[in-house]
Amino acid sequence: MSANRKKNQQRAKAQAAARQRSRQGGQTSSSGGQSARERKKAQFTTAKRSRAPLYGIVAVVAVIALTLGIATLAHGKKQPFAQAPTAIGGDVSIPVAQVNDGTAHFFSANVGGTTVKYFVMKAPDGTLRTAFDACDVCFPYKKGYHQQGTAVQCNNCGRIFPVAQIDVQRGGCNPGPIDAKVKAGQLVIPYSQLQAGTRLFL
Repeated sequence: MSANRKKNQQRAKAQAAARQRSRQGGQTSSSGGQSARERKKAQFTTAKRSRAPLYGIVAVVAVIALTLGIATLAHGKKQPFAQAPTAIGGDVSIPVAQVNDGTAHFFSANVGGTTVKYFVMKAPDGTLRTAFDACDVCFPYKKGYHQQGTAVQCNNCGRIFPVAQIDVQRGGCNPGPIDAKVKAGQLVIPYSQLQAGTRLFL
């Protein structure tokens, strides 16, 4: 009996030790699985953080591109130039009704082989203002002006000039004025005025 009891005790100890090892192995496996999940979560978080600066750079580039696009439209706008009829003697005659709507109307004329560009626009006081599509400062760039409400804006330097100032303020970046007169419903531009402006378009 003593020998059997001793064997039973040894067998019970061995079984208890096996159960203990099994539990320890399960805990180790669980701990290992948890560590794997944590590592995967950490990798995802790191990747997400690394992409955040990239998204910021893309957004900044998009804003810059949009800004440049708007600036190009504002400062590089192409104007259609109509050919005004030329009267006997070389003077240009334009019907007032054609340019009396508050819109900047752009024209061109061949003066001795030089294409001279100019525009006509009605001012708030009802008078017609006529000026070359160039100024004494920016004319070498040959970019001219475009309309901005009741003003014109230089396509080169970006300065804005109210139409009411045309032919009042002269020189510098102001549009080169043209001395035109209204006669019998026609806006008449002397040929001599166009000749004087050829220097701005050479």
